[in-house]
Amino acid sequence: MADGIQKMYEHQEMKGYGGYEYVVVGAEVSCSYGSKTCVLNLKDDHGVHTSDGRPLITENDSTTDNIKGFGMCNKNRSKPCKCDPKLGKWWVTDNSNMKIFDTAINDKSDAVTEDSIAACNKGGIVSFKTSGQTSPSYDNVKIKDAVEIVEDEKKNWSRKSDRKDFIGHVKVKNSGLYNFGIEFYDIKSGNSPGSIFVYEKSWGKTKYIGAYEIKSHAGNKEMKFPDDVLKINENSYGYVSGLHYWFYWIDIILYGGKDYYFEVDCPGRDGFACKLIGNQEIVTDKDIMMVVWKESDTCTDWYKKILEELH
Repeated sequence: MADGIQKMYEHQEMKGYGGYEYVVVGAEVSCSYGSKTCVLNLKDDHGVHTSDGRPLITENDSTTDNIKGFGMCNKNRSKPCKCDPKLGKWWVTDNSNMKIFDTAINDKSDAVTEDSIAACNKGGIVSFKTSGQTSPSYDNVKIKDAVEIVEDEKKNWSRKSDRKDFIGHVKVKNSGLYNFGIEFYDIKSGNSPGSIFVYEKSWGKTKYIGAYEIKSHAGNKEMKFPDDVLKINENSYGYVSGLHYWFYWIDIILYGGKDYYFEVDCPGRDGFACKLIGNQEIVTDKDIMMVVWKESDTCTDWYKKILEELH
């Protein structure tokens, strides 16, 4: 079973002719004059992805929408200043064998490999520390500012001035199929609002295990996330159990006792509420309320599929 799970998590690395990996969202970027690295974002998805769902970038994706900055600029060591990156196009040093249609220029552009560089007008040379196809390693380092996601507990999140994405820590007691629902504060039209990248921590190391597109489930009768609602009567008030309709969520299999981290990447969305819902069925026996974990058909079918692949 363990080998089957690992097989599910594995993804194919995409490489150019020179053997360098193509760069995707989540790559770690550094500048020769910068005081710190930053993570590459992508404002406009070009529709070309690795098998794990991460979008590739083109040579034109070097704007401040995608690269926020590198802390302090130390070109003038006597007078360091805040980094304000002004980069030219990525110079693809590897012979890229992939062209991607870029709507910004209405033409095809080279996909970027991890050995590519870009020059800042301040004189710095910007390069990649990772391609993003494998997640940045957090070896023995606690992921800072992670929001604790507790089952059946609603969390509210707003993007801070540092513009970092939401990172949530999840550790469930029971293995099974879960729903992670999101309710955005700012309603915007269009396709999927983004993706959720999932990491698993084991033996002091955090590794990337998969990406999930946040899809709209509008019109789905199952889009119900239980929520306690404050009800006020003439002579009393209190919280009552109700059903709150959310349009966006992912289905994900989690294993009890494991540490997971959810990175919610939703460009242009600066706040949302979220909740993790387990596959539980409430059973009443006389005056005793019991919670029974019930394995869903979806989860059972997934286990069977993995076992068949192993044989």
